[in-house]
Amino acid sequence: MARTARYLQYRVKLSTDSVLVTPTLYEIRIRFDPNGLCISHTVDELGLLIETLDAMEIRHGVKNSMMAKLQNALQKLESAFEAEDSEQMAGLLNAAIGQLGAFINEAEAQGGKHIAIEDACVLSESAGKIISRIRNVMAC
Repeated sequence: MARTARYLQYRVKLSTDSVLVTPTLYEIRIRFDPNGLCISHTVDELGLLIETLDAMEIRHGVKNSMMAKLQNALQKLESAFEAEDSEQMAGLLNAAIGQLGAFINEAEAQGGKHIAIEDACVLSESAGKIISRIRNVMAC
């Protein structure tokens, strides 16, 4: 089943303070795909989580393990953005959720050991919010 995109039309009035330029009314057509927009935003959030993890002082092996899970989830999300149909998208989104769940489990397991408890909470909460956003996309 192919995804369908919605098209919206807006009229935009351009104005200027210059007497040399005449304001003109233009018609603009925008392709709007709410799932694509949501996935794109979620990819950005996951990128920020990767940067957050990278900036933390965490034992190298633990950080690499956690980073691999986030990178894998990111790859799945980016692939979902390009998915040809809703079944393929759902499979990729579920795979991303699985990777993020494994990331949360590792953050919680390492909290107080190789990761400061506060940092583990930040990482877990951020990943949990991303999972919630992905589930919202899947519900559309």
